[in-house]
Amino acid sequence: MLAPTALILLPGFPLVRSSYPALGRRPFGTVTRTRSSVHDPQCGKRDCQAVIRLVLEVQNLEYNVGLTLDDQPDLLDVPGYYMNGGGNFWVAVTASERIVGCIGLQRLSDTVGVLKKFFVSVDYRGPAHRYSGALFSTLKSFAAAHHMSQIILDSPAVATRSHRFYERMGFRRVTVEQLRVPYDFVDRNSHLYLLQLSDRLLEPPAQ
Repeated sequence: MLAPTALILLPGFPLVRSSYPALGRRPFGTVTRTRSSVHDPQCGKRDCQAVIRLVLEVQNLEYNVGLTLDDQPDLLDVPGYYMNGGGNFWVAVTASERIVGCIGLQRLSDTVGVLKKFFVSVDYRGPAHRYSGALFSTLKSFAAAHHMSQIILDSPAVATRSHRFYERMGFRRVTVEQLRVPYDFVDRNSHLYLLQLSDRLLEPPAQ
């Protein structure tokens, strides 16, 4: 248990509506998929803390990455880091409205996005739950609808199960030099992955 996280007092996420039409304007907590529901973070202080707790527990208790909240300011300003730049952020909730997963898409350029903060609680992973697939499908559909041709991500080297998932979803491992936009990330002991959505409107290689 991450006791310090439980004591953090944060402003809640503001009411956010997705610009992707398929998500509609469903109320928070409505189940829209079998065993899975994906929504924008239309949540208050308690749910903001739930997202932070989920992220830090997976990063540090499961993978021992050693990241703190200070290393990840996007968790304290989701609209500023995601929505305002043309991306989005979603959470997965159970029928009882428990947040068990999250995923973010940050827009780096007109055609390139970065997948960030993709986490699902260990008890809700796998084909019996399908939260991971629902979150990723929502992000990918949003990216395609907003004319992004590439999605990049970084993942801790120890997260081998995540790597297998990304590879099944079509990602391939790349180096920093192969990326078409400048990209910085906290954990240098990470693997970089790239998903090509379209061959149109590709960015020139980063200089």
